[in-house]
Amino acid sequence: KGTSMLIVIFAKLIKSAYKVPNELSTLKSPKFSIRHSAAGIVSHVDSTAVSALGYLPQHMMGRPILDFYHPEDLDALKD
Repeated sequence: KGTSMLIVIFAKLIKSAYKVPNELSTLKSPKFSIRHSAAGIVSHVDSTAVSALGYLPQHMMGRPILDFYHPEDLDALKD
């Protein structure tokens, strides 16, 4: 018999990244998806991310997701 593992994560919004109500609905940014492991290593990058981030998917794969945040934004992630 093989073993299997199931991880269930429940999250609660603690601090919104948006500054004004309905800011999300007014943004005209391209939509894309990025997946990373629990350790923060990028495992999938949607090809539509190129126009928003300026990186090719193959240049992001296998790297820490925090490598792609602006240094001034890292403190906000810790909160």
